[in-house]
Amino acid sequence: YSSAYDMALLTKYAMGNETFKKIFGTKTYKSDSWDYPWKNKHKLVTSYYEFATGGKTGFTKKAGRTLVTTASKGGLDLIVVTLSASSDWDDHMNLFDKGFDRFKQTKVLGQGAIAEINEKKYANHVYTKNSFSVPLTEEEKKNVVLKVELDKSTKLTDGVKVGKTDIYVGNEKVGERNLFYSKRKLVATTGLYWNNVKEIFSYMIGVGNDG
Repeated sequence: YSSAYDMALLTKYAMGNETFKKIFGTKTYKSDSWDYPWKNKHKLVTSYYEFATGGKTGFTKKAGRTLVTTASKGGLDLIVVTLSASSDWDDHMNLFDKGFDRFKQTKVLGQGAIAEINEKKYANHVYTKNSFSVPLTEEEKKNVVLKVELDKSTKLTDGVKVGKTDIYVGNEKVGERNLFYSKRKLVATTGLYWNNVKEIFSYMIGVGNDG
């Protein structure tokens, strides 16, 4: 069997495919080989909810009415899945409204030079290639922890990967970014999200190759 959470994970993965994403959010489609258009029966996508970006209706005897909806607002993408819900249209809109009100897409790690690494040979020479953002409540913003790990066995050449930073909200790891070395001294303009952020430096070996 599959749970609502399983379906949400599948939807999240599928939304990474641009073709699927386009089909998922299509309201009507007219094929050259048919005389009539196909119309999307998902009411949130067609008219009910302005922030809806896609969805799928369904029904089985065991699960009853099933509904999957995606929505986007203010740079935040959310997914709602309900099973055996008779008031699913209203349930989805209410859940989206609560989600968008409570969570804000928050940049916790900026792209570019990192100011808060003070060790002499790394200070003003370490940077990230990509920023990192995560949905957070106001309370969760106080619990962001960035664990910086440097591989001190790495020969310091321009552009070499020298470590990574793991990003935590409380005790839960929510992402990571690799750190790179620049021979040229850098000016930190983006830096890290330093509101109650802790940094922990340690030795490490074997970081992945992505940014």
